[in-house]
Amino acid sequence: MERKIIRSDFDDMMKMLQEPGHEKDEVLGVYDHWANNYEQDNSLIGYRGPQLTANMVSKLVENKDDRILDVGAGTGLVGKELHKLGYTNLDALEPSRELLHIAKNKGIYKKLFCEGIGTTKLDIDKGYYSAVTASGCFAPGHMPPEALRECVRIVKQDGYIIFLMREVHWNSLCDKLQEVIQDLKARKMVSDIHVEPVPEYHIATEYNPSAIPGIKIVITVSKHD
Repeated sequence: MERKIIRSDFDDMMKMLQEPGHEKDEVLGVYDHWANNYEQDNSLIGYRGPQLTANMVSKLVENKDDRILDVGAGTGLVGKELHKLGYTNLDALEPSRELLHIAKNKGIYKKLFCEGIGTTKLDIDKGYYSAVTASGCFAPGHMPPEALRECVRIVKQDGYIIFLMREVHWNSLCDKLQEVIQDLKARKMVSDIHVEPVPEYHIATEYNPSAIPGIKIVITVSKHD
């Protein structure tokens, strides 16, 4: 049976996920509950983050065997797009057990980490990955700007951090993100920083009458402490 989104329920859920002030466990509970409908609902609201992310990776990471970490992997939508493009060495990091279970069943990830990324050091070696991706992770109650420091630590020299977010979240987090980025740049830990608008981060659909703009950011790692 074709799924139909109940507009009021869905709007309430999305509002809760987008607004500040909610505890981590509360946010994870929403994702765990949403897991079985997550992919279909994201298709219905025109979410293009996974395709856009994979396209950016394809322009930067030439070796399809390079290690890539999909941060905030969800059910594996970014990994699925990367796998279509021939990337074979993918790991997933996702704090929702229910979402990660679905990602695991896709059979495209080598390692799966059931945790988020923030200010705590991950059990991952310095410079282990050629690229880290994060689509839709920077938002209230999700991935904090300080998490960029840990992303830098686990990406090799001349590797990439590639992330996309809604424009509204860039506007709200811009100052804090820029503060972290400028500090990393001053310490010569990152070099090139490319920020570009994405007019159709979500395309218009029946459930999403107008396109939702986004921002894509690519950061090149230059060295480690």
